[in-house]
Amino acid sequence: MLAIFQSFARLLFLLRFIEHALKGDGKLKRLLAVFTLINEETRALLDFIEGRALRAEGLEKKGRDILDGTAYAIRMEMRKAFEHELVGFCSVRQPPQIFAKAENACGLLRDCYRQSVVALAQSFDPSLDGEQLFDSFRTKLEQSLALRRDPWSLIKLVHGASSDGDALAHERFTEGLHAFYEGSLRHLMYKDWEPLERFIEEIESARAPGELSQTLHRFEAFLETLFGQVNMRAVLDGYPFDPNSIEE
Repeated sequence: MLAIFQSFARLLFLLRFIEHALKGDGKLKRLLAVFTLINEETRALLDFIEGRALRAEGLEKKGRDILDGTAYAIRMEMRKAFEHELVGFCSVRQPPQIFAKAENACGLLRDCYRQSVVALAQSFDPSLDGEQLFDSFRTKLEQSLALRRDPWSLIKLVHGASSDGDALAHERFTEGLHAFYEGSLRHLMYKDWEPLERFIEEIESARAPGELSQTLHRFEAFLETLFGQVNMRAVLDGYPFDPNSIEE
């Protein structure tokens, strides 16, 4: 098990390197080499888990289930990162798109590795939680809770602005929209910023009631998709959503 923890520590170190690079002004395409190294080392870790750790003599069923679940989760997130987010990485020319691809892939892998470390550690000490292992774990949880709450609140405001059609309902919606833009938007992936900014521009420029109604309908669908994506975050496991907890 020590070898598995050491591998995760190494992988998380490489991802921190990528995170620091994303905050700077370096040539982001050079990060492909780091992602390639992460890919190779993660596959080596999977080979070790499936080829040796799971076959270890005396391994209890609980430990086997955790290791098997860990390997499965890693393969799923690896597929998302390397077969979706990073496909065509070198051929992309626009810096915002390069940034978004690298950020998305890094976030997927980081969250998966951290969740795996927490799950493995809890197999030895069930009282452990993510905050004790990672300083940013609580921050990530709080951000995710806000990101799940705020789109749901906006959906309710959209309903009010669409159905009531009065100035007060539209004003409340506009205030909520700008509060979201100035607040929890910064916790979203970069790829989600642009569509939200486009919606704000369309909503503010809409003149005819029919034009505004169509835009609000599409915006509601966008928010529902965003809510669903956030609600699937691993860090929210154990925190079921209660719509009645959202203040009017």
